[in-house]
Amino acid sequence: AFDSSVMKLYSRTYIYLILFFIFISVNRANGKLINFSSQNYNIFHELNCTSNTDYDSWIIKFVNGCYLDTSKEGIGIKLGILIDSWFNLSSYYLIIISVLILLPFVAFTEDVELITQAKANQWRFQLVLLIFRIAFAESFTIWLQVLFQQERPCSCTICFDDNNENDDEIFGSQFGMPSIDATVVTLIGFYFIQYINFLSGLTLVSLVSFKCVILGLSNVGQIIAGFSIGLILHIYQIGSPICFRVVDIFVNLIFGSIAIYFIEHDFESTNFNFTINFLRGIAWQLFSLVLFIIYFKPSLVKVIFKKPSHFVKYESFIYYTANDNLEVGSNVFSPQRRFETLLFLFSLMCLFLAQWGLNILSPHVTDILNSF
Repeated sequence: AFDSSVMKLYSRTYIYLILFFIFISVNRANGKLINFSSQNYNIFHELNCTSNTDYDSWIIKFVNGCYLDTSKEGIGIKLGILIDSWFNLSSYYLIIISVLILLPFVAFTEDVELITQAKANQWRFQLVLLIFRIAFAESFTIWLQVLFQQERPCSCTICFDDNNENDDEIFGSQFGMPSIDATVVTLIGFYFIQYINFLSGLTLVSLVSFKCVILGLSNVGQIIAGFSIGLILHIYQIGSPICFRVVDIFVNLIFGSIAIYFIEHDFESTNFNFTINFLRGIAWQLFSLVLFIIYFKPSLVKVIFKKPSHFVKYESFIYYTANDNLEVGSNVFSPQRRFETLLFLFSLMCLFLAQWGLNILSPHVTDILNSF
């Protein structure tokens, strides 16, 4: 007969593998903000692009110009696609959820010291918050784009192999101010700078900014705006009590919905299907709050919700363990709550269904807005 601890390990392993593959499905269902792939660049013979903005000085040209690589070799485009395949919204979510799934196997075992387990639980706390920050930046920046109404930098004429010419906007939605990628990666970059090291954060921000410019997704001004908004959000979110995140969701949802609804009626010829990503961001924010409830007992949530995240130390996770019967000096620490895995699976399935429903709804957003 198998030892009960071995059976428990095997059962947990299979459950987490199932969770991992379910999340991959969620990740694939989560539509990207930028709709392009290497195939888009292989269907034409020649690409000619001009800036969407008129400029009279070199400063305006530098800030608002189109820098899409239109060379026949397409070295810049290939490099940009390679960077995007590693650093995009879907991959950020996938990496964080993967770490949350694997962390219990590494840190929450009996042979790991109590302080080490508490620090690992603090990391789990910070990663759940990072999910919220990424999702908030995604949804918040969507309706800012609707408010600013500044087009993406490039208008391109495509010459196909059969010499038929078409005017087509091939990359991204119509509006690009501020850059969503720049806003999100700024938040992640400052997270790296704060908790890992400066160079990794700076490198990540630089690579994603370069990708957006060289692929014609954003101009320099839109990148700077995205960076500035990301910096402001970072300062606000690490300096304000965590309970403010609940307020953030509802304020973002109310003002974003109002902005998208009223401005869409002034741009009836514009495709507003991209605004479905506003709701995707809201779904991820709600998911992160559910993880708080699943991972941490009410007594701990009550304490940490009153503090800014920057001031929540690992000591809080020692004194508020998942098991009330354990003392601080105990050799066994139980940071995982009862039915945690089952509840996590259920919430992940709900997220999957929400993303699936939004994908179905996505092509009809403009028609739905026009019907009201």
